[in-house]
Amino acid sequence: MENNNNNNQLENFKNNLPTRALCTDNLQYGLKVRLAEEASTKRYIQHNDKISHRWLVFDCDYPNALEHADFNNLPIPNIAVINRANGNSHLLYELETPFYTCDNARRKPLAYAASIEYTLTKALKADPGYVGLICKNPLNKHWLTYQVRSESYTLNEFGEYFDIETKPKQDISEISRLGRNCTIFDLLRHWAYTNFVHYAAQDAFFNACFQQASSFNQFISPLSLNEIKAIAKSVSKWVWRNFDLDISNKKFSSLQAHRGRLGGRPNTTTKDGKPWELEGISRSLWYERKKVA
Repeated sequence: MENNNNNNQLENFKNNLPTRALCTDNLQYGLKVRLAEEASTKRYIQHNDKISHRWLVFDCDYPNALEHADFNNLPIPNIAVINRANGNSHLLYELETPFYTCDNARRKPLAYAASIEYTLTKALKADPGYVGLICKNPLNKHWLTYQVRSESYTLNEFGEYFDIETKPKQDISEISRLGRNCTIFDLLRHWAYTNFVHYAAQDAFFNACFQQASSFNQFISPLSLNEIKAIAKSVSKWVWRNFDLDISNKKFSSLQAHRGRLGGRPNTTTKDGKPWELEGISRSLWYERKKVA
């Protein structure tokens, strides 16, 4: 292992920081957004940007995590950042091709990355509750930093080390942030498939998807507001553009005609816009009755 002097991997880490990154020298005082040059001097820093992931980071709350990975023939990290006081560490794995988490991201690479994160979290005995927003900054001399591997990883390369658990026995949503992203996406898309017909405008449908996604975000470590918005935007946009009524193979024009007959959202009689609550029925049943009336 090489110490952190004359380290190309660290230069790579610095060059790929978000333009404006969350950072701090003391977590008790919270995080602030600073330009990358200044943020790179702080003890803790945001390593991935808002729309893509170049780094998979694991929080190992025990000494000698790097040796544990090596001894158990696990993929070794590109960078290990170690707390000098107790030996706890962050292990950083760089991806050759970043995968995207924004609203138009391809879901298969994201889901596969979530499975890798889940599997490697268990194998490394890393903290499953680690949010993954910031890491110990390998550029800051407060930590003991090592470059361990100079070549970045492809997602498929991880499969050479162990069997990727694509369907883990435990709930992946409680294991990793990427897993929670995939879980909410799947729950929301199934909800959207059967509820989109109740909305005459795309903006109204997005708002409903956002509210529904927020209701699914009940994890111990919930996703951020921006992540929830991205998922809601992705699902609502795709369903609105591509989904049919799926009742009798009608064409898209039939869906448009159906929305036209809705004439927008119905007038409501309650202060909070939920007339179905006055009648003691579900919202979907209230809309079905409205169509027949």
